[in-house]
Formats: sequence, structure tokens, C-alpha cells
Amino acid sequence: MSIFRKKNKKVSAHAAINYKGKLLTDKTPFAVTESFKTLRTNLLYTTGQSNCPVYGVTSTYQNSGKSLISANLAIAFSMLEKKVLLLDADMRRPVQHRCFDLPNKKGTSELFSGLATIDEVVQRVERYPFLEIITAGNIPPNPQELLAGENAHKCFEQFKDRYDLIIVDLPPTSMVSDSVAVSAMVTGYLYVIRSGEDDTVGVKRTIDFMEQMNCRVLGTVLNGVDLKTGKYYGRKGKNYQYYRRNGDTAD
Repeated sequence: MSIFRKKNKKVSAHAAINYKGKLLTDKTPFAVTESFKTLRTNLLYTTGQSNCPVYGVTSTYQNSGKSLISANLAIAFSMLEKKVLLLDADMRRPVQHRCFDLPNKKGTSELFSGLATIDEVVQRVERYPFLEIITAGNIPPNPQELLAGENAHKCFEQFKDRYDLIIVDLPPTSMVSDSVAVSAMVTGYLYVIRSGEDDTVGVKRTIDFMEQMNCRVLGTVLNGVDLKTGKYYGRKGKNYQYYRRNGDTAD
């Protein structure tokens, strides 16, 4: 079990998190549902009429909530009756199978390794008829090579023939460079910040790094905001705001 440090505390990279009740349904609080609908609208404006846009979701640190945001964003798009694929590409610390309570025997790692076909790894959840999910599968020894490999490129081309939109749950950038390995296949990145946890220096360093690697950062999502007070503070009392790249139309 790997351990990493954050805010001078030891955090297990495989700490058990209960995802039950955290996916969007008709019982989800109005404010939460509307937040994802607003995010959905903003993303649609940033990509315009792009044919099957591919949104990569990442963060600087683990435990920022990027996987749950990926899942709920995919659900929000599927509510428009668009055929959506949610791809778990975080093959080092996969989460989507736990979010949706799905088996994880085969998934992205087997698909990108050429050991399985799309039809063999795609899974469905009855509650979300327009959403299909590919879990991460078994943890491979070479995730970054798989993401940057020729098989991955071929699979994304096949995805675009099957789906209206793709959400890719990617690893945090502070741990590995897996997220930028798929930059050629991603229309734009969504960057997740956890309020009160992620430091401004780390956030800026990550965005600068992604920009240097020619990754199009569409904007950021501030996670962990107190919906009652609306307060969102980073370390040392610094507020975060929506971060928009030059030339994008959403804010």
C-alpha cells in the first residue's frame, strides 16, 4: 500500500471511501445537481460543435474528488440523452468501479494492452441508460506507456464512432505524468481543486506544467465548498476562483 504526504499528514492512497449516495439521482439536493448542470453548460460552450469532445479530469493531489466529479459530470451529460462514455484511466488508483459498484476484472488496462475489445470491457448501469462505463481493470506495470501507446489512440478513434461525448478520469499530475500522456486525444482538461486543502503554489505549478505540455485547460472546478455559507478558502486564507484559459467562452 502506497503512502503519500499532504499537509504533514499520512494518507493512505487506498483509503476506503464510501461512494454510496454520492452519484446524481432525482434525490440529489438541488444545489448539487444545478452545479453539475452549470458545469455541463460551460463545457459545451468551450467546445462548441466539436464532434464527440473528450474531457480529461485531473487534479494536483489525490483525494481532491476528481473521480466523483468525473462520474457525476458523465451522468449530467447523459441526462441530455447523449451517449456518454466514462473511462477510468487512473490505472494506478482506480475508483469508478467503486463509485458505480461494478466488477473490475477487465477494463482500460486490458483494452489498451490489446487483451480485450471495447465490447468486452464496456459496462452499463440500469439507472443511467445513456451512460456506459469502462473501469480501469487490473493495475498494469506501465500505465503511462499504455495511455500514450498506439492501441490507446486506436481505441479513442473507435470511441468517437460510438459515443457523443467522453469523460476520462485521469491520475493526479503531482504523482505521475499519465494525465498529459493523452493530451493528443483530449479536447480539453478540467482541473479539480479541493477547497481548504490544495495550496495555490501547487495549483499554479500544475497549470503551468500542463500549459507547457500543450494541454488545453478549459477551467477549474472548486470542490468541497460549503453550500450553506459559500465559503471556499485555500491555505493561508487565499480564495480560489474559476480559472479560465484565454480564448475560452465559458466562465
